[in-house]
Amino acid sequence: MAGGFTSRAFIGRANKLRLLAATLDHAEHDQPQLVLLAGDAGMGKTRLLLEFADQARQRGSRVLVGGCVELGDIGIAYLPVMDALRGLLDDPEEAELVAEVAMTMTGLGRLLPEAARSDPTGRAGR
Repeated sequence: MAGGFTSRAFIGRANKLRLLAATLDHAEHDQPQLVLLAGDAGMGKTRLLLEFADQARQRGSRVLVGGCVELGDIGIAYLPVMDALRGLLDDPEEAELVAEVAMTMTGLGRLLPEAARSDPTGRAGR
């Protein structure tokens, strides 16, 4: 069959989606959660996360997205976290929060120097 049929239907990953929903349940009960999803290219990671992100947003959660860059056998440490937090810097209120955290967590300030520069108080980051 030629022509590239596409569908928005989500098929075959209900168990994985339930596991992700369980992490969101825990997070909603003040139990911080972090999920790392890894796998070979083409396994459906992105589609699974898009479905989960839609469900999380429907439940009122803020969804941050960060991605990895594959460089042979290694990746860049913390890149997904840095990428996700950078998305907050476009909103002045969110940027202020990230700047405050970057000021108190020097490691984050080194990873996200632009967050320290966005500090509305004018204080220099560490």
